[in-house]
Amino acid sequence: MSEDVSIRELFTYQTDDARRIEEWRKIGSTTYTPDDDEEKESVESVLNIDNLFIGVVQIMLPQIGPKEVRFRIEATTLKEAFDKYGDLAKDVEEEMEKQFNNYIRNANQQILRAPADIMDQLNNPSELNNTGQGSIITL
Repeated sequence: MSEDVSIRELFTYQTDDARRIEEWRKIGSTTYTPDDDEEKESVESVLNIDNLFIGVVQIMLPQIGPKEVRFRIEATTLKEAFDKYGDLAKDVEEEMEKQFNNYIRNANQQILRAPADIMDQLNNPSELNNTGQGSIITL
């Protein structure tokens, strides 16, 4: 089933202290077919809003580097959006750090560990192959 979707112009504003907000102004609409209910709900949640304000913050993730993260700012004016930016950006940074740490913790729990007998072989390479021409480990 086809759904209405907004067509928007994008304006970007940035302060001297690097706070950045994107303003998405509605200029029209068209139709499309959503892939799933979640996508349909996402489109419907912003369809009747003339101006969307999206905050942009850059977060430094260990071992990955800087990443831009966008977050919705519930506001009716650009000034109101900038007034709300600081607290929302802090919340987003804390949530991203928490999610990243959970991801790393879960990944570390999934590391495969060799059985004890293979670890003994790895710790004593002279016992692996008496010819000195390489090592063979059998599983």
